[in-house]
Amino acid sequence: MTIHWSLEAHHGLPTPAMLSALAPSEQDRYAALKTDKRRQDWLLGRWTAKRLVGHLWQAETGQQRPPETILVATEPGGAVALPDFPDWRLSISHSAGHAFCAVFRGSTVGADIERIAPRAPVFAADYFTTEECALVARIGDNLTDRLTTAIWSGKEAALKALRIGLTVDTRSVVCLGTPPEEGAWSPFSIRLDTTALKTISVPQLQELPQLQGWWRILDGFVLSLAAEKATARQ
Repeated sequence: MTIHWSLEAHHGLPTPAMLSALAPSEQDRYAALKTDKRRQDWLLGRWTAKRLVGHLWQAETGQQRPPETILVATEPGGAVALPDFPDWRLSISHSAGHAFCAVFRGSTVGADIERIAPRAPVFAADYFTTEECALVARIGDNLTDRLTTAIWSGKEAALKALRIGLTVDTRSVVCLGTPPEEGAWSPFSIRLDTTALKTISVPQLQELPQLQGWWRILDGFVLSLAAEKATARQ
């Protein structure tokens, strides 16, 4: 099974096409958002997701699906869902005017985008496990920012796949792998601390899954995907 993904950047948001792509309930949600940045991120994410879902629907059925008929709902915990496509899992992430979306016909999927940027050493000390800190310490200085960003992005993708987001200690997820490269997906390992997560109620999942991750670099950003191990390939 394949994880389908799409990445888009905003250029003079909002546009009439983007606004007309919203269902009535989505128009109400958009109007209620308080800041320009939140509205831009939210609208770009919905637009990117609707275009991706519409493309997949047409490829599968041969029929077009107007974007305003593709509802992207927000669950109580903040995760997104496709109510009219119960077998499809959706994840949306934003960073610096970009929206990254993934759709997977499986049990779960998580997507995350992060701009590669320097982070103070205290960042890893606060959010990474001992193993992850050691991996960053061993890497060459020219790859430190890339790997630190990738590990953080991998954690976010994994927690989105669990549909709990940043509601738990990020050290309950361990992401290890070689630094991502430009232009190609490479795998990284995801290990969950079941002791730390055992009290967490994971929506739509009967038990904690075994997750596999993939990451890559594109235009100065790290893109990360996470899905159930042995069921997904990018």
